[in-house]
Amino acid sequence: MNGTKPYSLPVLATLMRLFATEQHRRRKRHSERRSALSQCFPWHAQATVPALRECAFNGVVLSGIAIIFDRAGQAFGGRLQTHSEVVYG
Repeated sequence: MNGTKPYSLPVLATLMRLFATEQHRRRKRHSERRSALSQCFPWHAQATVPALRECAFNGVVLSGIAIIFDRAGQAFGGRLQTHSEVVYG
């Protein structure tokens, strides 16, 4: 190991304990921050934010409904126009 001695087992155990404790502190701070944010901004909570897939699907569905109503309206307008030409033309 390039002339250096490896750590002894008690030193490694202490380092691992310190690392795990620090990771636990970071996770706890992150969850506290997230819960504080979700109290201030309810839409920021994990459960209420829709996934990108759901948003994209809702957009496609809404566009499809708009296209269907547009085509139905155009067909109805065309029928009205031909009817008015036949009756009043």
